[in-house]
Amino acid sequence: MVASGANHLVTPDDVYHAEALFESADVVLLQLELPLPTVKAARALAVKNGCKVVLDPAPAPRTMPPELCQVDVISPNVSEAQLITGKAAGEFDERVDKLVASDLIARGAKAAVLKLGGRGSLVLTADGEIAKVKPYRVDIVDTTAAGDAFTAALAVGLARGVPLTEAAKAANAAGALACTKFGAQPSMPTVEEIQALMRDQES
Repeated sequence: MVASGANHLVTPDDVYHAEALFESADVVLLQLELPLPTVKAARALAVKNGCKVVLDPAPAPRTMPPELCQVDVISPNVSEAQLITGKAAGEFDERVDKLVASDLIARGAKAAVLKLGGRGSLVLTADGEIAKVKPYRVDIVDTTAAGDAFTAALAVGLARGVPLTEAAKAANAAGALACTKFGAQPSMPTVEEIQALMRDQES
């Protein structure tokens, strides 16, 4: 359930009035808890100003506006990917993961990063690069906002010029750490916590 609150009141005009922020941005991270016309306006301004656009399509609409798939990176979780592509997944396996990611690429995304929960993530790019990124093991307390932490870390990595697959590794760690605390904002990990988890489980 989403209680949009003030988010529902954000209009395209609000976005246009903030164009100066897009002019100085490297990456624009979008999600769908705003009205779709507002998200589309933000995407258009990002493209106009040469920003990379990362879309976390949550909550996924049953009918996805085509232009919102035309982004640099789209990063849905399994259920969101199913709603967007219409592909029945059942128990997802790597073959189906790739089919769903390929569908997102066919819709215009330059890259798809599927959030696979306890199975990590899958990276697929329009030029055919594919990588399965392993999960990090943690004691799960509450999965609220794990996807938000994942996509935020992914966007930060891209803004810093990190290759997409490497950014996805840090994103996996961020999403895992978010599951170790209750709540949304309180569960957002720091860079230091992400780096420590990566060191501990990759050494």
